[in-house]
Amino acid sequence: MKKSAVISLIIFSLFAVPCLLQQRSLSSAQASYQTLEVAATKLGIRPTTDGARLTRAQREDLEKQARAQVAEVSAMAVKLEEVVKNHGRNSDEYLKQSELLMAKLEGMAESSLRIVLTELRRNPQIPEKSLREITSLAIMQRVTAAPQSALGVIHEFSDVLAKSDLRGDLISEALGSLAALQPAAALEWIAQNASKFPELADDKISAEVIRGAAKNDPRGAFKLIAQMKLKDPVVAVKAIIEAGNTSAETRNSVLSALREHLGTLTDPVDREKIRSSAFGSLAENIDSQGVEAMVGWISKSKFTAEETMQFAGGLSYFSTRQDTGRWVEWLGKNLPPEEISKPVGELIGEWTQQDYRGAGTWLASAAESPAKQAAVHAYAKAVAEYEPKVAEQWAMTLPAGPLKDETLRVIYRNWPSNDPHGASAFATAHGMN
Repeated sequence: MKKSAVISLIIFSLFAVPCLLQQRSLSSAQASYQTLEVAATKLGIRPTTDGARLTRAQREDLEKQARAQVAEVSAMAVKLEEVVKNHGRNSDEYLKQSELLMAKLEGMAESSLRIVLTELRRNPQIPEKSLREITSLAIMQRVTAAPQSALGVIHEFSDVLAKSDLRGDLISEALGSLAALQPAAALEWIAQNASKFPELADDKISAEVIRGAAKNDPRGAFKLIAQMKLKDPVVAVKAIIEAGNTSAETRNSVLSALREHLGTLTDPVDREKIRSSAFGSLAENIDSQGVEAMVGWISKSKFTAEETMQFAGGLSYFSTRQDTGRWVEWLGKNLPPEEISKPVGELIGEWTQQDYRGAGTWLASAAESPAKQAAVHAYAKAVAEYEPKVAEQWAMTLPAGPLKDETLRVIYRNWPSNDPHGASAFATAHGMN
């Protein structure tokens, strides 16, 4: 899980732990004893072979550790609340104290964490909501670096997390991290816990497991799609593509595995659906190094005409950004003239909505081509509702023919409703009355 997301959740969650401020003591020693003895076993402190119980010294040592850990967590929560009162939750000091608490939970051994959480759970002064938030935060520290530990805590404290919307996300993150290292272990955990956690039936969690597996074994990840019986395999395919979007080399591995997987699909409808979603996802996850790097990779990968069309259909301004004009030029060179209009129109339409000045500047300098003509049509359509005169000027740059006629009609249909006289004059000028 990204650290920024963790910090955001800390700021959201820990503010809801004010009841910790009321805590001033731990549970009684008698209530603690059973918990500590169980925890001692997990710490590796076991009864002797003759069946003797823990010594008094061992019990007292464990109890002292538990008291210290719980007291420290509580004190940090108190400190955080003081910062809120004095500086506000948006202050640098609040962020600093939040990170300190996060680091404290992250630094605990799993066995120590279990003691702390169990002690807090047994203490009637700790409200359920506060315990749930602290438990969630502690688990989040482990989902990436120690996923098996995170899953163990999730299993043991499933009752605490039951009312949390985060439980499914925590399971998903931990299973995805585990699958990157040990896919079989992730599948085994799912099989063993399916009845306990209904969230595991969600395709989103299955897709995260497949995403994790794809980081090291994309071929194995594609095989998991059938094995995990997803209701909608497209979700998993997109996850595999995204997982491989780290370098040309990883994309090569994913593309090879994808083509191999498509060859195993006997249903042509399913095969087309998977291919379309996969190449569309490649377009949504273009190389961060820029258009040259991605175009070069596409060329070396020898996209078929069908693959190129599906890739083009996935391009969006929100992934092409500053390279949008160059991607329009690429579309013009790599698609048949009759197929250019739709992908170019969508790209230019999105670009114009977000930055009509930038789109207009590119249009002014673009070389004449079928791609530019499609771009002019899309640009005029987008700006007509607020700059109809500008749209008209662009429309008049098009050569006479069906595209120019349709562009003028679109401008008229989109003419601002508060300017009926302007619309009428436009219609008269272009023979639309």
